[in-house]
Amino acid sequence: MIKVSGLKKEYVSENKSLIVLDDLSFHIQKGEFVCVVGSSGSGKSTLLRCLSGMDNGCEGSILMNGEPLKTYLKNASIAFVSQSYSNFPWLTVKQNVQLGNPKANQLLIQKTLKRLGLFKFKDYFPAQLSGGLRQRVAIARALIQETEIIFFDEPFGALDVQTRAQIQQLLLDVWVEEKKTIIFVTHDIDEAIFLADRVLILSSERGTLRQELSIDLPRPRESDVQFTEAFSKLKKSVVYTIRAESIKTSLKKEDLKKKSCRLGLFIWSGNAPWYHASESGIFEKYGLHVDIISTNSNEENLEKLLTDQVDTLNTTLDYAVRSIHNHPELQIILPLNYSNGGDALVALPEIKKIHDLKGKRIGIEKNAVSHFFLRYLLQKNKINSEEIIEVDLLGGEIGSALIRGDIDAAVLWEPWLSKATELSGAKILASTKEKEHQILYDVLIAKKTYIKNHPEIISTLSSIWSDVIDSPKPQLISSAASSMGISDKEIETSLKSFRFIKTYTKDFLLALNNIQQFYLQTGLTDKILDEETLVSL
Repeated sequence: MIKVSGLKKEYVSENKSLIVLDDLSFHIQKGEFVCVVGSSGSGKSTLLRCLSGMDNGCEGSILMNGEPLKTYLKNASIAFVSQSYSNFPWLTVKQNVQLGNPKANQLLIQKTLKRLGLFKFKDYFPAQLSGGLRQRVAIARALIQETEIIFFDEPFGALDVQTRAQIQQLLLDVWVEEKKTIIFVTHDIDEAIFLADRVLILSSERGTLRQELSIDLPRPRESDVQFTEAFSKLKKSVVYTIRAESIKTSLKKEDLKKKSCRLGLFIWSGNAPWYHASESGIFEKYGLHVDIISTNSNEENLEKLLTDQVDTLNTTLDYAVRSIHNHPELQIILPLNYSNGGDALVALPEIKKIHDLKGKRIGIEKNAVSHFFLRYLLQKNKINSEEIIEVDLLGGEIGSALIRGDIDAAVLWEPWLSKATELSGAKILASTKEKEHQILYDVLIAKKTYIKNHPEIISTLSSIWSDVIDSPKPQLISSAASSMGISDKEIETSLKSFRFIKTYTKDFLLALNNIQQFYLQTGLTDKILDEETLVSL
């Protein structure tokens, strides 16, 4: 019915541009009810304007029944219910509804008014109606158009809870009868899950499709479905995903300054000292301009380093070792912290021990620290990796899948770990809290040419780190919470799960050796590199 491919919308003014939608693609079947959610500014309303033809400045492909949007609109129309009630105050209810289809006969008008519970109010004016009744008028006007498609842009946002629930049920009942194709934008997660066949979650940055979630709750649906365990799992999953998007957006700081060190940071509470240095002006006090740039995957971060989009990069020790094996021009310049409970293998309650994972689905981010830690734990417990099912997901999606029950276990890290275990009821099978599993470190890496050409910057970064990790904990918590867009309590809990370090300790060098041995034994590398090759001492 609706096929969207590579949709992009960019606003340009005064030599500035803002990309609201970027490479957005999805498909909606005829008669399907799809809800679109996402944080403010993610492009939800812009999407509807593009799909309805109200905004003609959109790039990409929009097909309706296999035809380009402009061709489709020559012979058909699309009904649109907006956030406001959109009724003319000088017209009666009946007259407002009839505006949707001036050619409609009296029988159709009467039928539509009765269906929406408006017939006895047909001669009233909008000012004489409650908010719920005014919105019923808008829905009636959309229905009387007899279109195949109806778009809703947060239509129930201004209604009280009870009225909202009544209108939601009314809309579902009408949809079951009419089987219109509906795209419904909302901020209300409960509303989206209650109404939809599928929920599309937009990324909070540049309006891409972050996640597509099928709502497998049985129909017809009554309001009490919202108290079921299945509904709760779906809601927790969506909340988790949107929260992850909010964190990522809070960390996007790419307004680069001249003569600056571009510091690439992974989204993780262990970077609290860097956030504090940025928030409190410590970088400037040391005479160094530092621009923080963050992404959500190791591969993307590494690509930024290799293509000189960042100068130094925060990554995990295991990934640093592999990266240096593959790219000898790289080197570790600074140890940052080690995980002391901040990373864990967790599983749903029915799984009691690691050996129970055989044949189970385990969520990891491939080629990231979670993947490494899982393989490391499997080897320690003499379990072949082929005996489990690895499910490759992005970091922010792993906890969401665990909450929904789509996977049986997962490897997670803070700030995702605590929230995911809380919402899913999962239990920890193994974590870096145990001394034998303290193999996960964070480090900074850079190109050897950068290290050689900018020794003063490397030295200054080391001095800043050494000083700032001794800052009072409330300051670190406040700065990290502000930068990451999550609560002080979550940061405080997270900080308990790792330890900051200033130098290359014996345990660090031991972990470095153990990682190399693991990679050699598993065939991921073919040799052991000496410390001088890996580390800039």
